[in-house]
Amino acid sequence: MRACERARAAFDRSMQAAAASVRVPRTSTLRPQGYESCHDAGRGAWLVSVERPRVRRFEGRAVLTGGEVVLTFFSDSQPAIRASGEMLGPHRLVEDRPPHLVVVKDFDGDSVGELAFESRQSGSRSLFVFTAREGRVERFALPGHLQANGALDVDRDGQIDLVEYVSFASNEACRERSLNGGDLISWVSIRSGATYRPDGDGARAWLRAHCPERPQVIVPSFGVTPLNATTVFRQMLERVACARAWGMSAEAITRTFPARWPAPLACVTAAELTSFAASLRPPVTLAPFTGVTAPAEGAETHFERFEPDAFEPSSLPVPQELPALVRRCAANESAMRRAITTAVAASNQSLSTDELEEFFGDFSNCFVSEARDAWMTSFDRLRWVENTETDENGVEGASRIMHLDVNGRAVSQRADTIERFEGRSGYRRVIATFDFDGDQRSEAFVRSVYSDSEDYGGREIELLTVANGAVRPYAPPGGVPPFSQLVDFDGDERPDLLNTRCHRRDEDDEDDESGGPYCLAHSLADGRFSTDDAVARRLIAQQCSAPPERIVSVGERGGSIDRSETFGAILCARYYGESAERIVHRIYVESRNRDDDDRRWLFGIAPTAARRMPFTLPRPAPVRSQPTAADAGLAP
Repeated sequence: MRACERARAAFDRSMQAAAASVRVPRTSTLRPQGYESCHDAGRGAWLVSVERPRVRRFEGRAVLTGGEVVLTFFSDSQPAIRASGEMLGPHRLVEDRPPHLVVVKDFDGDSVGELAFESRQSGSRSLFVFTAREGRVERFALPGHLQANGALDVDRDGQIDLVEYVSFASNEACRERSLNGGDLISWVSIRSGATYRPDGDGARAWLRAHCPERPQVIVPSFGVTPLNATTVFRQMLERVACARAWGMSAEAITRTFPARWPAPLACVTAAELTSFAASLRPPVTLAPFTGVTAPAEGAETHFERFEPDAFEPSSLPVPQELPALVRRCAANESAMRRAITTAVAASNQSLSTDELEEFFGDFSNCFVSEARDAWMTSFDRLRWVENTETDENGVEGASRIMHLDVNGRAVSQRADTIERFEGRSGYRRVIATFDFDGDQRSEAFVRSVYSDSEDYGGREIELLTVANGAVRPYAPPGGVPPFSQLVDFDGDERPDLLNTRCHRRDEDDEDDESGGPYCLAHSLADGRFSTDDAVARRLIAQQCSAPPERIVSVGERGGSIDRSETFGAILCARYYGESAERIVHRIYVESRNRDDDDRRWLFGIAPTAARRMPFTLPRPAPVRSQPTAADAGLAP
């Protein structure tokens, strides 16, 4: 959205001007988290910016400390719409820290994303959801009149779930002694389709992960000192919340209090704690599970990663009987050679031709399909860049993704930036073609590669086609599911789409191996992709051969938890229809003797068991024992 990008650029200039006013180094840019980008909303874009920013210098860099938050919605069909500051109340003012969460998700299914803005200021937490409707920005009413002051993707399905954080408003004496409870525990409403369930299986699993068993002691009768009182106070409040979640009444909780109140907790009275207990309204009530025991030694998780063979579509040579296509492809290759030669010459021997050709690889190739059309990455320019201030040298330029028909007529995308510096690189290029829908025009796989000086990078593949005289994303009925690799899983010589991150969130650590089973989008003859037909299910079944006998997998010789296999077992159990709440309870039973680090990881990952699977695998039939020769023919 160009209007949003222009506004973002203007906001960025005001940030840098504010940073310059406190005399930070010119190379130090000010881009506060949550304010630095336009958020795509489907048929529009949201921008969160700050007017009249105030900054201070901290450790040689500029930090945003003040200003007024402004929310703006941009669309192609109407002028930009600003939200009034009154909608955010006191939270419209920046106080040293950015909003905790700014995300755009479609809360109501109308294909226009709402803006979720979570703010924490002066010890309070608030969630604001805004929508653009009839030429104005207005507060979005949460579905079902749910209470929420935060948002999370609890079950890793890419949708935002609503969270109600419970906190204890301690008196002034406690705050002075740093005994404020803060956020203690939370109830969640997990999204299912277009609805939110505060009492479903996922919400129960979330709560059981935080309250795995009914508290027996609420207030300790001894062992409390001024040094550990803060920790004990927090644990005490969490136990009250968990006791309520396990069905204990406020009166029953009060009866567990010791006759003599610990002196370091005197700033909180028994009456205040009873009142806090009475104010809690958990959306679900937990109950004990029966029949769940620790697994036998040698029990299997039945999760094993299966790696399908990669699909390698062949690029046909340019047909010599199509002279126009031959000329366009040859001209593109010559243009790239000239661009490389020019950049190398300008670098004054800092670059070599071989070095650049190795980086750009087969950029200049024409990828010809059986439909006798072609796709290629076309160079616009390439130049040598030398920055004496940052001591950063390299090349940058522009390229276009281009489609050529049999007569050499071209349709191209907008220009992309190419860069190759010592610390970072980025480019998009065509890597393969295939005619998915049989319309005698091939689709192109385009890979985007990016990396920066902080060892952060990524690779993405998109699928493009030509429609209505323009290069556009391929959009068959049902869409193109996310994917990262091409495979031919069923051997039909059509590329299927493999998603190795289908059970992970975008913010997950790339080095974390706990990715779970891979998912398949099976390519169909009519150009669509299926993620739940027999072929897609077979890939999951090969990774989850049976319901797991155990969830928590321990490494050799009783070492640390095998996180990859454990997370895979959680998801395999879900694929075989086990409830998320029962899986969380199994994790609790199986991890009783694990160290604190392992248990923290387990109960952090456990709520992801709430994720809804696209299908349920049939449970394998039990294997019947064969009668021995001595028993053969005998009556039962």
